[in-house]
Amino acid sequence: MRLSLRLAAAAGAIVLAASAPAMAAVDTAPPPAAALLKAAQVRAETAGTNVLVLFHASWCGWCKRLERYLQQPDVSRRIGASYEVVWLDALERPAQANLENPGAGTLMTGWGGGSGLPFMVVLSPGGDKLGDSGGIGFPATPAEIDAFIGLLRSTAPRLGPSDLDVLRARLKAR
Repeated sequence: MRLSLRLAAAAGAIVLAASAPAMAAVDTAPPPAAALLKAAQVRAETAGTNVLVLFHASWCGWCKRLERYLQQPDVSRRIGASYEVVWLDALERPAQANLENPGAGTLMTGWGGGSGLPFMVVLSPGGDKLGDSGGIGFPATPAEIDAFIGLLRSTAPRLGPSDLDVLRARLKAR
């Protein structure tokens, strides 16, 4: 009797193990935009920074340029000193709609973003809008770079003139 119970238990364990991947399927849906935003606001409150919300999409070439720019170590360090950065995927094409953070498009529209990407918004830790990128997208022209640096100057509590000069120089080098 004990042997048959052990065999039955072993057989059950094999069945469970075989079906474990299906039962423990990982939810790969992107997190809701509101949840990511709330977490960034909590971190910003603690750190004494603001929140930089960056809307992007997988198909957007200008978004990829912005991502590469912000990933440069000296840029990332400077931006990270003044902002909690939140990337929200929005405006995906229908075939890639599963990549979007639920609610991102609504937030983007509510903050004055249209159909252009990338779009940036700066918020206080409490959620008050401090500024946005308007129609800049990726700051590539001299006027766009000036507008982007102006947004940073007015919303970044820890960026000094020399930091802004470095950020400007990195944009001009792109």
